[in-house]
This record gives sequence, structure tokens and C-alpha cells, in this order.
Amino acid sequence: MSLRVVIATDPTSCGAKRSGIVSNRSESLRELRRRDMNPDIEAIEQVVRDAEDLQSDVAGFTGLLTEEATLVNFTGIRLRGRDQVRQVMAKALRTPLKDVLTKNELLDVTFLRPDVALANLVKHVNDGRTGALTFVLVKDDGTWRIALAQTTPVVTS
Repeated sequence: MSLRVVIATDPTSCGAKRSGIVSNRSESLRELRRRDMNPDIEAIEQVVRDAEDLQSDVAGFTGLLTEEATLVNFTGIRLRGRDQVRQVMAKALRTPLKDVLTKNELLDVTFLRPDVALANLVKHVNDGRTGALTFVLVKDDGTWRIALAQTTPVVTS
């Protein structure tokens, strides 16, 4: 059985603001905070914040990834492994892409296992695009890292 945690956000901001967390068993925020998952939820929220804060810092951002991480960007380009992400990111930051910045809004976290979580986010790009961003995170030696980041463009009609 998985545990789903919904992070309520302020719809007027791009950043996730935790105003309440509920699980699929309708536990209150206070009850959930008493559970063992609370430190993991907070750690995953921190990874999400760090991924946003470090988007122009190659070493910092790639430090959030597992060694074998896969990233798929808005245009469908797939990067495999921390080294390839490091190389492509360093090159991109020497182009006008360095000015394309994003804000990540965390919607919910589902724990597939105690050491594997699925985080659903909305990516807000400063050029007006919006994407559905999914992270698969794994906990290794007590540290949560991104194993997969997949962004799908959100098309509005």
C-alpha cells in the first residue's frame, strides 16, 4: 500500500506553501506529522526547493541527482546519468537558456515504498510556459535524491 500526501498550495504564488497535508486515510496534519514519514516529506520538500534554487548551479543541481538519474525536458530531450546532465547543463548555461528560470510548485508526494517517492509538481517558466513535472526520488543512506525528472508541456486551449 502506498501513502499519498497532498500538499495544499497558495494558487496566487508559484512556490509551494504548505498549508496542510492529508493522506489517503484522511489523517489530519497533526496526526501525519507524528508519523515517521514527516521527516521524509520535509526532506523531499527541501529537494524540490533546492532543485529550483540550484537551477543555474551545475555542481549543486547535479548533487541532487542519483548517479544514474534520467531527466527529460520540455522538448523531450532525454539525459541519462549525472555526468551527462552535468555536461549538458554546463553547456546550456553558456547560452541564452541561462535566462530561462523556473518555479516549482509541489502538488503532492506519494510514497511507493519507504525509500521511493513520486512527487507531482507544476513547473512555471518565466517565459510563460507551464509544465507537469514529475520527480521519482529515492532515499539512499538517509538522503533523498532525484532518480527521474520528467517535464511534459501543459497546453492550454
